[in-house]
Amino acid sequence: MAGKGASLENCLIVEIFAGSSRVTASLKQLGLRSSFGVDKVRSKNAMSTVVIADLTTPEGEELLMSWLNMPNVVGIFLAPPCGSASRARQIPLKRKFGSKRNGPRPLRTDQFPNGIPNLNPSELSRVSLANQLYHLTAKLVKWAVEFGIIFVVENPQFSLFWATTFWTEVAHLAMYSIFHSCQYGGLRKKKTMLAFNADEFLPVSAMCPGQSSRHKHARWGLNATNGFATADETAYPMGLARLIAVVFTRVLLRCGIAPLADTLEQLQPCSLQAFQKIRASVGQQARSSRIPPLVRTNNVSKFKDPSPVCQSFQFCKERKMMFCWYKNPSNGCTKGPDSLLLNTFPLR
Repeated sequence: MAGKGASLENCLIVEIFAGSSRVTASLKQLGLRSSFGVDKVRSKNAMSTVVIADLTTPEGEELLMSWLNMPNVVGIFLAPPCGSASRARQIPLKRKFGSKRNGPRPLRTDQFPNGIPNLNPSELSRVSLANQLYHLTAKLVKWAVEFGIIFVVENPQFSLFWATTFWTEVAHLAMYSIFHSCQYGGLRKKKTMLAFNADEFLPVSAMCPGQSSRHKHARWGLNATNGFATADETAYPMGLARLIAVVFTRVLLRCGIAPLADTLEQLQPCSLQAFQKIRASVGQQARSSRIPPLVRTNNVSKFKDPSPVCQSFQFCKERKMMFCWYKNPSNGCTKGPDSLLLNTFPLR
């Protein structure tokens, strides 16, 4: 079991809905070499270990919980899919030369964040599958708080994911920060929100000062291949992935985990040099050669302080429980919390 004095290489962080698994790749570079990602498929652009599990099925969820209940798991990073929750669906599309194109219609609204009425079968299936993952995300936040595990949840700031009943049930358990991804190497001025239970993530809140001769934004709408520009933003900029991994590591060091020989070097001068290069690439210069805070601390929201994380990383037998979801037999839909029947039983 990982406890104070344990080595960083014995700790494990799981990136759930991993996609390109850039956070996992960055964690491994910092010494958390057992970390891995979980997703339904392995992306062709995946940069690190991704294990396959369909988290919309009971079997996939059971498999995930068996991994999370390993005693050296100390953190989880979750980026639930936001395609059905995107407000970009409400924005009219224009082609390059001004002609209009019908975009996908909204599947959720502020009034109906869990899904609008009268969805067609294809839309209902998409919303229901996403809701299963949102419900799982909320359960994992509760699980992390109960056992003192670090959690971070990421989604666009204006994603309707944050308005669903699944998230609002656990919203009080998190602290929040908002940032523009262009400040960490992204191509566009995309507002992103993190929800977490460790103070070290509060300064991840850099906001764009605006375009300049050295800092330009790519356009939203349709890209050069007539696809959606939002799809270009699904993979994290490497600067952001690296920063998230650095902050996870700093939390662990604060909790008494022993770094590897080169970890402190990577967290200090090397990471500073890398961060300065990232800032220079987006047109911002460092104001001092002295090691600064991660970023500015504006646009930070803090609600109720969650339970302390990583008190000792000593996990009890009661942790080995799993939660299963079942579809409501009356309508076959898992769109709302009332239709999700919870059951628990020990893992074998």
